[in-house]
Amino acid sequence: MIHPIYKKIPVLLLFASFNLLSFGQSGTAPVNPPTGGFNIDGFIQRQSAGGDWLAGPGGNQTGTFVFSNIGIPLIPLSYSISDLYNDFNDNVFSKGNLNGNPNGFKWTFKRAQTRTDINRCLFFITKDPTNGHTWAVLNGDRRGSNGSSAIDFEFLQNPLLVTGNPVQNGTGDFISYGPHGGRTIGDLVISVGLDGVFSTIKFYQWQPDGNGGYSYLPPLNGLQPGVAFGAFNSIPIKVPYGGFGDTTYPTATFAEVAVDMTALAGGPLCINLANNFRTVFVKSKQTNGNVNNFDDFVSPINLPLSFDYTLSADVSFIDLFTAQLTASVSPGAVSDYNFHWNAVGALINDILDPTITGTLDNYNIYNPVFTTEFNYNCTSYLYEVTIARKDNPGCIVARTPVVIGNPCKIGKPINPDRPNLERNEIRDENVNNEIRVYPNPNKGTAIILLPDNSGLTDVELFDMKGSVVQRWQNISTQTIEFKNVQTGLYLLKVNSHLTGKAITKKIIVNR
Repeated sequence: MIHPIYKKIPVLLLFASFNLLSFGQSGTAPVNPPTGGFNIDGFIQRQSAGGDWLAGPGGNQTGTFVFSNIGIPLIPLSYSISDLYNDFNDNVFSKGNLNGNPNGFKWTFKRAQTRTDINRCLFFITKDPTNGHTWAVLNGDRRGSNGSSAIDFEFLQNPLLVTGNPVQNGTGDFISYGPHGGRTIGDLVISVGLDGVFSTIKFYQWQPDGNGGYSYLPPLNGLQPGVAFGAFNSIPIKVPYGGFGDTTYPTATFAEVAVDMTALAGGPLCINLANNFRTVFVKSKQTNGNVNNFDDFVSPINLPLSFDYTLSADVSFIDLFTAQLTASVSPGAVSDYNFHWNAVGALINDILDPTITGTLDNYNIYNPVFTTEFNYNCTSYLYEVTIARKDNPGCIVARTPVVIGNPCKIGKPINPDRPNLERNEIRDENVNNEIRVYPNPNKGTAIILLPDNSGLTDVELFDMKGSVVQRWQNISTQTIEFKNVQTGLYLLKVNSHLTGKAITKKIIVNR
């Protein structure tokens, strides 16, 4: 049963701002799923006929809510994200703002400020069945309600990675594949502001600023009523899956928004949102404006590369400088598609350099040959392959990143996608007493070769938050294997009992 006070107090609307495009109010987004549209009313539990995040307190028919009461997604393209709160091990920004280049952003481990501390975010991607438009529905929270703050939901067309280890290096970094000042023209930000009295929702689109650079500006196409809905909790509300160690959100600590992404992007999306926007980056700032510094963030979420099409790419080295790239597609055959291989850049000392790209001898076939640039044959090159159907060449239907990790340091060519090399062959190559990983980058399974003189060792695999992913203790063999590791950048640390020394190596997993 819904408490009477929940029925009597209205959810406050989101007011417009005179100098930035801002449009949104409480209402029902015309989407399916869930059945009946989606209620943007400042509540997490279903309160009326439309759908919502969770079932109502008394339970509802399946299909009218998107997540279980413990936050488990129940439909495709739905995500539940959690982040540390009130914790000195939280990952927060030490440098970064709305219009800055993400390649210059920095992060560290420390406790976020109360009003910008994030714990839980839920979002999902859905459709308006009447016109085929793609909608994004998102929510976020904050630990304290005193003072103004904002949660930014940033949709990027290219990948964004979190790298570095503040424990060892004092700071962490970000690597963005965006070619226009670290982003891509057309990237979007939905910024939801909270100040305890009313809430604002503002929209930005990454555009040239007229001065040779780029900025987040109001979308060029404008917005019309009915394309965005937003609300925050004007009274305490229940949060069954938990937030900040409790099951109730105090007033003005929860915000939700539903946006017609097709309208906001300025035109039809070729097949779905996932093929246009690759990454969702959720972060917070103290006040809702375009000059304020970011504080807390959750690790960037990589959206599926394709919903209706499957595209993958393999790398096979011919020699120390040349690799054969081969793309595979589904449905149909490679002859049904146009291919384009786009150079992103090279990783030099963990920093993406877009001017170092290597070469491909053909951009229009599924199996081109890659060669390194002079003096840069011992680095990792980043490419992306996109496909469009020949019967609709103007619409990219799928894309996938390609990491070309050149094996020149090994002393002989290998196939970096096949970890099952002969163990004796590898052992003979390890003459410099360093950690070797075969392959690196890899697809989540690799062989780790330890130095000859390490004796008994303890081996740990860390993610970029400093958490231990896998651990091996008192290892006496020279080779070990890790399996089933998710995509990302990792740090492998080997501690020798014999020498007391620790050796580290970075590992890239690209599943």
